[in-house]
Amino acid sequence: MGFIRRGGFGDALLDFMYSLRNYFDVFMHRLGLFDLTMEKGSGLIKELLSRSRFNEPFFMLINIMEAHSPYLPSDLGDDLYNSVIADWILNRGVDVDVVNALRLRYGLHAGFAVERAIEIVHDLSRYLDNTLFIVTSDHGELLGDGGLGHGYFLRNGLLRVPFWVRWPGWFRVPRQLDRS
Repeated sequence: MGFIRRGGFGDALLDFMYSLRNYFDVFMHRLGLFDLTMEKGSGLIKELLSRSRFNEPFFMLINIMEAHSPYLPSDLGDDLYNSVIADWILNRGVDVDVVNALRLRYGLHAGFAVERAIEIVHDLSRYLDNTLFIVTSDHGELLGDGGLGHGYFLRNGLLRVPFWVRWPGWFRVPRQLDRS
């Protein structure tokens, strides 16, 4: 039995569809009615999932971007965030006030990303009895704790990421053997 690969939820399609709604979102943002830094595509993913029905096994990768920069409404072009990273790289110093503002906003963004991930799990709940479901992250965020951003270095803030697994209802979950 083969698997259906649904590529419709990849970044390219989201970028295209999201950009169609972008003009309205920018207008609402300028009126102060919408924060463009929070919603980065997960609403569109939820919308697409609500219209989808899966009758055969499938593989789906959903990339929730809500916990990524920009974090501040005044930083939609990532200019502030990038200048703070450049300052850290060039001078090994970080403006504490900017880092504190980024940390505060990051917490809001991470919380929103978790909310959306839970909503997506609920939206897919009718498939859970026959699904291996994994929720994880590609990296954490430093935000002044030994650096900024993420890159080619290992720090605890980058490595500690969530990892949640829900096994299919029919599957016997493997157990770890005591090798002592």
